[in-house]
Amino acid sequence: MDLTSKLLHLTQAAILAAFITAAPTASAGEPTQDIDIRPDGVQVTGEMLDLNFSGVTHKGTYAILRESTGTKDYTETTYEDGRVRYKEGDLVAEGRWDRVGDQLCYRYYDAAMAGGCFYVYVVGNCYYYYSNNAAGIFGVRNGLYWTARSVKSGETASCEPAIG
Repeated sequence: MDLTSKLLHLTQAAILAAFITAAPTASAGEPTQDIDIRPDGVQVTGEMLDLNFSGVTHKGTYAILRESTGTKDYTETTYEDGRVRYKEGDLVAEGRWDRVGDQLCYRYYDAAMAGGCFYVYVVGNCYYYYSNNAAGIFGVRNGLYWTARSVKSGETASCEPAIG
């Protein structure tokens, strides 16, 4: 990465960090999947996806209980070399992740794992995932609300209800 790219990357990181620090903490019980957080959030795009996911473990929660595992909670590590490790209850899956434009995409070796691509928004330090399947049908601003949300492992989530 040349010096100009590094400076641009650092500037984008500083802007996102300032937004995360200044973002209001959600009140108890909010947001739910019924509330579209996108108007209050910032879409994480391009290299900012790499900065916030490459080599990072996220603890997350789905909007609905997953019948196959009996939990809403998951942990996902996206390694710098493109590997991904996912854990949900007793289920452990490995595969590949990458950034495709402004989407975060996952492909798993286990055919039972759906994978897919997501638009990511951040409010405070909580990352919200919007499936590109719904966005492809309805448009990114008019698609179904978030399917999952996460926080970087080791951080206390600024959103309610608590993650994990």
